[in-house]
Amino acid sequence: MDTPSAAAPLWMRLSCRIWGHVVDNAVFSRSAGAPRRCRCGVEYLPEDGRTTHVRHTLSCFLRHHTYVRLTDREGAHEYVCVRCGHPLVFPAGSDRFADRASFTKKVRYACGLFGHRVTAVASRQGFVEYACHCGHSFLKHAAGERKIRHPLLCFFTAHRIRFVTHREGYAEYVCDDCGHPFCFVKESLQCCTGRMRKRTENLSGPPGPTPRPKAGNANSTTSSGPGMSIAVWPSPLED
Repeated sequence: MDTPSAAAPLWMRLSCRIWGHVVDNAVFSRSAGAPRRCRCGVEYLPEDGRTTHVRHTLSCFLRHHTYVRLTDREGAHEYVCVRCGHPLVFPAGSDRFADRASFTKKVRYACGLFGHRVTAVASRQGFVEYACHCGHSFLKHAAGERKIRHPLLCFFTAHRIRFVTHREGYAEYVCDDCGHPFCFVKESLQCCTGRMRKRTENLSGPPGPTPRPKAGNANSTTSSGPGMSIAVWPSPLED
């Protein structure tokens, strides 16, 4: 989407055209309700089906993500990075971050290099949602995925994303090429922070253990409401 509103330096405009636009939830929270505009001056992240090319946030990829709780749903805990919008999904019964208001976590490079071994989590908005034991989630149209790799196009040129839905004060987008979801702040920071604080205060401690599947049935699932199912995943990997 190319609607420049003000002259930005040529190098910045070229950088965004080649590598993608910059996204930052901290910036979005300060301008909630206003049209989103990249630092290069282009209005972006529309919600009408058009795509936006967004770049990798290298500080998150090379150092670590900082996560806060987004929601609890269908037996899972979902988190979102306060900067790049990367979601993280863990089963409630084996989530080692369950009692934390926020935490940092590095990218698991082995999964990115060799592929994410995924389990179906839910069906929503016309997608099958998958999650790896490292916490990385995906939205794919195809059922029956067992391993998801990031294509070289996404690795080198990042993601072309389009709007999916609104959830918990965030706008969710998904990459057309790899299924990587992103959640960007839609409401004010105070509103989102208040909701997360209330959710955290209601925690009475880490949830009880989730029943484990029997040997040879690692992909068994439990029903969690109409059109939704949550799998019993392996324990999250340690960094």
